[in-house]
Amino acid sequence: MEYPSLTLPQFISRFSTEEACLQAIYDAKWPRGFICSKCEHNDCYRLHSRRSVECACCGAQTSITSGTMFERTRIPLVNWFLIIYFVAQDKGGSSAQKLSDQLGMRYATVHEILKKLRFAMAEREGRLTLAGFIEMDEAFFGGRTRSKPGKSSVHNKVQAVVLVENEGDRAGHVAIKVLPEETWEALRAVVEQKVDNDTEGQVFRSDGKQFHSAVRSLGHTIEFSPIPRCELDTKLACVSFVISHIKRCFKGTYHHFCKQNIQFYFDEFCYRFNRRHRWHQIASRLINAASLYAPRRPAVTV
Repeated sequence: MEYPSLTLPQFISRFSTEEACLQAIYDAKWPRGFICSKCEHNDCYRLHSRRSVECACCGAQTSITSGTMFERTRIPLVNWFLIIYFVAQDKGGSSAQKLSDQLGMRYATVHEILKKLRFAMAEREGRLTLAGFIEMDEAFFGGRTRSKPGKSSVHNKVQAVVLVENEGDRAGHVAIKVLPEETWEALRAVVEQKVDNDTEGQVFRSDGKQFHSAVRSLGHTIEFSPIPRCELDTKLACVSFVISHIKRCFKGTYHHFCKQNIQFYFDEFCYRFNRRHRWHQIASRLINAASLYAPRRPAVTV
């Protein structure tokens, strides 16, 4: 499917009416044309009094928004699409409070829309795997914690493993997954999910933690040795860049976020980062993603 590259003026002009938004959802659901789910006929009539089409053969009516993130919504589709644009095109994302102020909508309404959109982004990111030369490191998220006797500076923070393809002078695709514990089994599960496991395997570089050897059990090669903190930006340049970038995004966009559901924020960051070279297409891609997934209620908090 082709994804149009749209600037903000172009986006507003293209999706300024409910009918235009419905047409975009229709095109995403039936990219090769409408097919009736009952008789499999390929022709229909648009029912302009509702968000539906009617089969020209059997007369069965089908809602355009059924089975999508927009199903049964009472919010104008124009507002939905504007939220999608701002979330997709802002490198740091947009918080529910900021969007609520910008669009004059209730915070709770925007909050629910963002939940659904993050789920759609997570679904798409779940399909992507990394390959080639991969840098790996861990990072901690959850704000500052004052040191207390007997407790480390990372107490009560969320640990995540960050995997980044090294493409020479730049970072390639990235995957970020919550790491519940620093164990061989936990890391192996993440790598098995997010890295191509072909016959030759991939090549990893890390800072030498013992449990990193788990990648070898999947047929990969790893180059690891202790790296001083002052040398991370050169020896693990790509992964250090991604970690600093996502921390700046979190700090600049969200004053608070739910640690329990932080994986959805990671997926949102990866969704934009992995499509950054097609920047003006991200909104179109997110509209398509939202049009292909049934409504869910993931427990995500802004």
